Amino acid sequence: ILVFGQSNIANYGVNTDTYQPSHNVRRLNLSGVWESALSPAGTTHLASGIDGNLDGRIGTNLITNNKYDEVYIVNVAVGGTQIGWWKSTALTTAYTKRVDDTFTYTNNRLYERLSFASTKASQLGFSFTHVLVCIGESDNAAGTTKAVFKSEFNTVANELQSLGITAPIFLSRTSYYTVANANIIDAQNELITENANTYSGPNTDLYTTDTHRYDGLHFNTVGLNQLGTDWASSIISTIK
Repeated sequence: ILVFGQSNIANYGVNTDTYQPSHNVRRLNLSGVWESALSPAGTTHLASGIDGNLDGRIGTNLITNNKYDEVYIVNVAVGGTQIGWWKSTALTTAYTKRVDDTFTYTNNRLYERLSFASTKASQLGFSFTHVLVCIGESDNAAGTTKAVFKSEFNTVANELQSLGITAPIFLSRTSYYTVANANIIDAQNELITENANTYSGPNTDLYTTDTHRYDGLHFNTVGLNQLGTDWASSIISTIK
């Protein structure tokens, strides 16, 4: 599974979360080595955050539902990013490297993370079977229009194809940043409807209260558990 997007898929869950996969759920680290998808993620992980995360939960739910025997995850997500920042032509000034982003860039482009994932897949002899995308909060804050969000997403999706990553894309409905944004949600729903290779991920905007979030934006253990179930359910209901 390839995972990218922003903080709510990039290991910014509550830092007291100590979830451990009960099955063989592995993720690739910065050194290109598979490790257990534990929570908190720690500093060796590819995604920018180091705290509570969804990786192990998603994989475990897929396995316990008798869908797969093992799950391997390459999570290259980065907190605070917008969808347009992930395309190969995004200007180097579009992304100011976060202090907590320890990935080594050549041109300071987030696209390099997707290219890295593609290269590692080739080197390690596997093909991605799923792509999970969770993004939209920063686009909400930046005022990204529906048309622009769709256009930028389609550009990134096409570039994944060019990298040889042809797996179905599961796109969450995600916009909540203080308030929800109907334009972002409409864009995501239309992409799921219109694109043959894009499917419905969970709706993270359903969980906006302190029951699920610890700081008004990022998820606590209850929220992480819920979304781990929701992500797996989205995959299970689609992939027969």
